[in-house]
Amino acid sequence: MVLIDLLEKLVIPRSVSDLARMTGYSEESVRQMLAVLSRKGYAMDVGCNSACGVCSLKNLCPSVGKGGEIWIITPKGREYLRRQRVAT
Repeated sequence: MVLIDLLEKLVIPRSVSDLARMTGYSEESVRQMLAVLSRKGYAMDVGCNSACGVCSLKNLCPSVGKGGEIWIITPKGREYLRRQRVAT
């Protein structure tokens, strides 16, 4: 359930530090969970390069102007969450 909870938080782009604060896990633990979600194709790091002016996520981004890792849910991740909600 922890991975599903983390995935749900990625509906809005989030930094690792934001996810750690929100979940109570260390940043290292969050990175490990994100690695699992990424390998499954459910989440991805959009690789911010601080080009905020042209970024379509700039109004949602927790890292505007700072750069760094920004994670989002993928379409495959959204479908997985949908299936999980139907199953419960």
